[in-house]
Amino acid sequence: MPYKILIAHQSGMVGKSTTVASLLYPRLPGSLKVFSVEDVNQDAARYGLTVHRYRAADFSALWHDINMETANVLVDVGASNYLQFMNEIMDLEDAINDFKAVIIPCTPDRRAQEETVTTIEDLSKAGLAPHKLRVIFNRSTSRRGTPPDHEYRVIVAYLKDHPEYSYYEDLVVPNKKVHTDLAAAGKSIADILSDATDHQAELEKAIKQNVGPKEQERLLRAATLQRAVRGAELDLQSAFRALRLPFESPTAEA
Repeated sequence: MPYKILIAHQSGMVGKSTTVASLLYPRLPGSLKVFSVEDVNQDAARYGLTVHRYRAADFSALWHDINMETANVLVDVGASNYLQFMNEIMDLEDAINDFKAVIIPCTPDRRAQEETVTTIEDLSKAGLAPHKLRVIFNRSTSRRGTPPDHEYRVIVAYLKDHPEYSYYEDLVVPNKKVHTDLAAAGKSIADILSDATDHQAELEKAIKQNVGPKEQERLLRAATLQRAVRGAELDLQSAFRALRLPFESPTAEA
């Protein structure tokens, strides 16, 4: 059976679409489709991914397509549609557990942490099995390897007070400008990593040959983005492993 993963948060600007495009999409096995439940804010399409858009008001069509899809599915629920999506899914007994995992990105901002707690409680009311929850400590500014206890004090305290939920202190994604640059370029991390061109070498060659300044600027941007992506990739690989998704290990809880 295809697996389904839900990425949700009641707030915007916490990194849901970046989580889809940069963390999950390039690393999950098998064919993937991205469903976006959003009609106001940007989604993973800004990274050049093909996105199938719905509104929570069209929940019946969304639910039909999720369940009939033969590929694996990522469902990205935007803040503008979150409440209606949750109301709709609560009306279907145990439907939230059709998802193999539910991922909530949380940023250091105190309000975002408080609203992360509310999101977890909403999912609990919907009947989510606790072992399916994953909280990502997103946009961390702390030094690599530093536990998130201080920077994410509110949500860490909540998770420690509710041991039914897993607290993975290594599930951290550092704050990197590269994600903004990728969105501006309309490209995904996978696009950049699959590009075998050595843009730095091409830039050096263009400078030696006195190629026009516009082309030199283009090559500089491409070379800089390529290097930034390679630098971010190590952190993203580490975060993906830290998700401990159930299909990664035959002994993991299903």
